[in-house]
Amino acid sequence: MSIAYNADARSKSPLMDDEGGRTKNKAAECVFGKQVRELGSQWVPDLGVPIGVLYCMKCECVPFRKKRRIVARVQCRSIKKECPVPSCEEPVLLPGRCCKICPGDNYNPDVIQDVVPQNTVEEEERSSKHFAALLSGRSSLILKNDDMQLMPNDQNKNNVVATGRFTFQKKNLYYSFYISDKAARPRSLQFVDGEGTILEEHTLSGVGGLVNSLYQNATRKVCGVWRRLPRDYRRLLKEERMFAVLVWGVKDQAEFTLSGQIMKYVALGTELFSSLLEPAPGSNSLMMSGAGGTAIVSASTTVSPSIHIAVVFNGIFLPDEILDVPVTINLSLDEKKQVILEEKIRVQKPARELNVIEFHLYRNHKC
Repeated sequence: MSIAYNADARSKSPLMDDEGGRTKNKAAECVFGKQVRELGSQWVPDLGVPIGVLYCMKCECVPFRKKRRIVARVQCRSIKKECPVPSCEEPVLLPGRCCKICPGDNYNPDVIQDVVPQNTVEEEERSSKHFAALLSGRSSLILKNDDMQLMPNDQNKNNVVATGRFTFQKKNLYYSFYISDKAARPRSLQFVDGEGTILEEHTLSGVGGLVNSLYQNATRKVCGVWRRLPRDYRRLLKEERMFAVLVWGVKDQAEFTLSGQIMKYVALGTELFSSLLEPAPGSNSLMMSGAGGTAIVSASTTVSPSIHIAVVFNGIFLPDEILDVPVTINLSLDEKKQVILEEKIRVQKPARELNVIEFHLYRNHKC
């Protein structure tokens, strides 16, 4: 088996914050007055003049399942009956408080803590900033339509594949996708959990498959940003339990979908080149159904300069190839028809859905 690919340069991640490419965003957020609240947040409601702040009320932005989507809903309740009985004879009610407390008592049962420490957010970015996904027809994700019927997974007749890059920065998730040339621009992008529940959906194109973005129309890339990820969703992302789904077709009936798990790879932090791998022309379309891959190329400029290559792929193994299967990787320049690198690696236990090969090319390496 062999894998050959061309690499396209990337300046840095995220690629772009291209708001023109996204026409509609179905975000699971709460709107209270003029403020937008993220899912899972809590606050004391301020109704303005003449009512003011209701210190004995607590509001929350809670998730609510509507068919296969998660939507947000504001729920408010009185917390006055939850106040503990003070242990002193003459408790006091301080300004801006709901519960009476004993003088000098630092216990604050009615104070809502809903602020994530800045160092916690910064640590999230340092530990889990770069992600990638291979979207193909071999995903294990089971999807349903809005009527909760199983969506067919055999509609990808042209064996379209895609790869995505994601960067988490300041609570926002920036994304960009490379998609097979044989596919039109997808209608929408969905972020879902392991059960196929839609957490967020972005409409990517209108009639005719074009968007209000010269860059995206010219390059065929899909770029955008998911703003204000709720804490629970940031946890799913960090734990690699979130999937990306590209959807083609009209609103009420999808032609086909591609899905892939959003995962962390070490090489993404220093990625210089990206590549989308597809079955070679003339391949057996039935045998290679759902096959594809992506390459992550990064460089090190330490004492011993090297190039790190990670290849994420599926679909090249035969049914009887289950142990210790050799794979040949070629890195070449098509214009000069020059092979830069040829590396043979053995895959111990090939998987149907996802395989990862990583290796280093050092300065003195000879092909």
